[in-house]
Amino acid sequence: MIKIMNLSKMYGNDEALNNVTVEIHEGKIYGLFGNNGSGKTTLINIIARRIFQTEGLIEVDGNLLLANSNVNHLVFCTNNERYIADERYKGYLRRISRLNGHFDYSIAINIMKSFNMKDNQFLYKLTDRQHSIFKISMAFAMNAKYTFFDESTLHLDAKDREQFYKILLKMYNKTQNTYVIATHYIDEVENLTEDVIVIDQGRIIEETSIEAIQMQEISLVQYVSSKVEVV
Repeated sequence: MIKIMNLSKMYGNDEALNNVTVEIHEGKIYGLFGNNGSGKTTLINIIARRIFQTEGLIEVDGNLLLANSNVNHLVFCTNNERYIADERYKGYLRRISRLNGHFDYSIAINIMKSFNMKDNQFLYKLTDRQHSIFKISMAFAMNAKYTFFDESTLHLDAKDREQFYKILLKMYNKTQNTYVIATHYIDEVENLTEDVIVIDQGRIIEETSIEAIQMQEISLVQYVSSKVEVV
């Protein structure tokens, strides 16, 4: 379990996260929803140790998550930064495989093939779509116990997004790893997610299950929209 306790993040006088407390349990698919600027990416970046909280703690399976923690390999978070290296992607993936014993090169290559990726292009030449596929493939190949996808389908069309959802379900059924999907395509992930977290203005405002939402006889989009103005 990832346990986030009283997490806050300040940028000068601006409050990006305010006393966030939430638990991410093992073996589930979560939806993390909120508008741009709500704090989703800040939260994910802190979990990924790209930035650091002003206050609060994060535990992963009972151990503190620190900059050089021995539990860091249990968590992987995607980001929107581009790879600009003058290097072909297969060479890059082989290098990652040598450096990271948890990384499965064949998973990454097979996922990219399923999207009909052009073979072994240079990283700096990848289109936005290809870059998204490359990063999604890397995320699954990391085989982390907890994987966070931060708007990973933003540059994918409907057909590609459907392929991503199929792969996610396949990997989930195979590994029982936890996946957290931060996305604006709320309607598309309703049948994937088991638990829902809604964040707004740096605060967790709702935590619930898809089952509880369905008992209200409303859609996931309707539920999230009732909590925060979705844009």
